[in-house]
Amino acid sequence: MLSDLLFRIRALFRRKSVETELDEELRFHLHRQFEKYVQSGLSREEATRRARIEFGGVEQAKEECRDARGVRILETLFQDVRYGLRMLRKNPGFTAIVVLTLGLGIGANTAVFGLANAIFFNPLPTVQDPNRLMVVHEGLPDGSCCLVPPKSYLELSGDGQLFAQTAAYTWAEATLPGDPLPERVEAANVSQNFFSMFGARFALGRDFFPEEFQPGRSVAILSYGFWQSHFGANRGVIGRPLRLGDREATIVGVVASDFDFPIGAQLWMPLALSAQDGNQTSKGQLHVLAMLHSGLDEKRARPEAAALAARLEKDYSATRQRLTLELHPFRSQINGNLTPLFTMTLMGAAAFLLLIACTNVANLLLARGLSRKREITLRTALGAKPTRVVRQLLTETALMATLGMLVGLALAKIGLVLLASGMPAETARQIAGWERLGLDRTSLLFGTLVTVMVALVSGVVPAVQTSSPKLIECLRGTGATSSSGPSQLRSVFVCAQVSLALRTCEHVGRCAKLWSEDASHGAR
Repeated sequence: MLSDLLFRIRALFRRKSVETELDEELRFHLHRQFEKYVQSGLSREEATRRARIEFGGVEQAKEECRDARGVRILETLFQDVRYGLRMLRKNPGFTAIVVLTLGLGIGANTAVFGLANAIFFNPLPTVQDPNRLMVVHEGLPDGSCCLVPPKSYLELSGDGQLFAQTAAYTWAEATLPGDPLPERVEAANVSQNFFSMFGARFALGRDFFPEEFQPGRSVAILSYGFWQSHFGANRGVIGRPLRLGDREATIVGVVASDFDFPIGAQLWMPLALSAQDGNQTSKGQLHVLAMLHSGLDEKRARPEAAALAARLEKDYSATRQRLTLELHPFRSQINGNLTPLFTMTLMGAAAFLLLIACTNVANLLLARGLSRKREITLRTALGAKPTRVVRQLLTETALMATLGMLVGLALAKIGLVLLASGMPAETARQIAGWERLGLDRTSLLFGTLVTVMVALVSGVVPAVQTSSPKLIECLRGTGATSSSGPSQLRSVFVCAQVSLALRTCEHVGRCAKLWSEDASHGAR
């Protein structure tokens, strides 16, 4: 088995050597048969004639041997690729137009997917199961929501029937001494299991110890960006004091670059709740997050949350407003409620742009097919099967789509870099996942899949239409103008382009409207 595999690999990559050996072997067998007839008393001419009759056609035997190697499909594919590359070099203008058209469509879709993957699909990659992560608010009688009081948070943390884990944070005031003016730092006080619930990893140091959540302890964990910008990525920063206004905090850790929550936080300190805070029920202070138990989702958890709120309400005083718990999926809350709709609308606009590119390319391929009808007719008349012709034409389209993918990935990379650099730093810090904006492996895989789809959508119809010419008319030279079929298809493609262009404009308008609404509601 191994020897067969090695032979097939050798036949694929050292074809000339294998063909030479095949030719020598066939000549050897033919010569042996010739000598056998000579020894039987026949003349050399008669021996040669009989040996060739008995042996059969040499070229036919070669074809049978090539088929027996099991690499015939790959050999013909390489032939199609080589011929396709020659055709692309022969028509550089046509090739450039198709490649740029596909590059724009593929690049736009890949860039939008990279944006969506960073800020919507996977804003916090450290969370193991983001669908179970909920934002918890207290509901007010008027239907609005507010933050959670410390007493409610402590009660939620102690009740394990609904939530597997809970965590809380508050924003804190922190300033670094500076010359001439102090620098304001975005800091957050976080509860004991905050980092573990989010699955945060540490580039340096450690998480907070339980005893560091007692009042009076002053320690801090730095964000990766803050560590780089203020300490020059010095690995000896652990244990050093950090002056924050009129107090000092000891640096105990630096989180990895893929963690950024709360959005824009530059350092974290322990949330120390005193006994007095634990009795406070009248004012919401804490942003609370909770991880549902495995098997629960938002809909199934709502009745459980209502029952939990009823149990907690019994412990509150009569002056307290009626308690309700509101659960909101973390994914929809992290970058604003309209982010999913905005992202999907933007992806829809990019998809319509890609379809416009496909119809443009299909139209170009149909027009080019008309000029190649005589060539295709001659190949068919010489014995080429229609399936082989279709495969050849699809190979040419696939080569142009691959070049378009390379152009598209370059355009997507440039577009995302310009978008990231053009966003103000203060705004960028408020968008989860913005620091990871770019082309990762998922985006590259998406771009590859889009390329395959583009090659099929834009290439199949022109290939089938071009590969079935009317032999007699084309060979006489009268078939070049009788092209009602391709003309009708081109008209259909033009109508499709107009329709898709209108839909694209509609989606772009919806994107602008959603962005305006998102900003006006303060979701970001």
